[in-house]
Amino acid sequence: MKRVLSIPAIVLIASLVVVTVFAGCGKQSDDTVTQTFELKLDGEVDQPDDRLFVVTYFYSSELEPAELADALTKLYTGNPPGEPPESLVQKIGGFCGPDGWADQVGEALGMEVTKDDAGECRGDTTYSVKLEVPRGTAIHYSLDTALLSNLDDSETFGGNTVGDPMDLPTAEDFDVLEKDERSEVTYTFKTGGQ
Repeated sequence: MKRVLSIPAIVLIASLVVVTVFAGCGKQSDDTVTQTFELKLDGEVDQPDDRLFVVTYFYSSELEPAELADALTKLYTGNPPGEPPESLVQKIGGFCGPDGWADQVGEALGMEVTKDDAGECRGDTTYSVKLEVPRGTAIHYSLDTALLSNLDDSETFGGNTVGDPMDLPTAEDFDVLEKDERSEVTYTFKTGGQ
């Protein structure tokens, strides 16, 4: 004898499948967090057709802060330079800058650049860059500015470095992202510079 499911039974099974799928989707979003970098430019921007602002970040969801600090030290000061761990992500997030800046910076530094389409930097404006990463990710970041015409003369004006920004990174220079975070920095322009 062939057994046929009734319509209420089919609806019940379909409902269970839908609930299971949506429960899985909700769980995925619980596994990621968002780091928001917010930059407020205060005053009139000097050389707006040449000035750019970025956040440079290094992160790994698999390495502890001490391991990541050691890997970055070997990568940038080793002789010969070390190989980056597979889990290391090195990127630049752009707040604002002149036309074509992202391609030039990416090529010059050999890093992927993501940017908002904010255009030239304008004073008395707030910009943000959002980064979504797995929960528990160790991250090191710096906020930097430079003139596109002179990338070698950049200025680090913020970030999560504990000591001098030019010191080699240590475990204390990393944040571990367990929840959504917001980092807010103001860069003030005065006559003749910051």
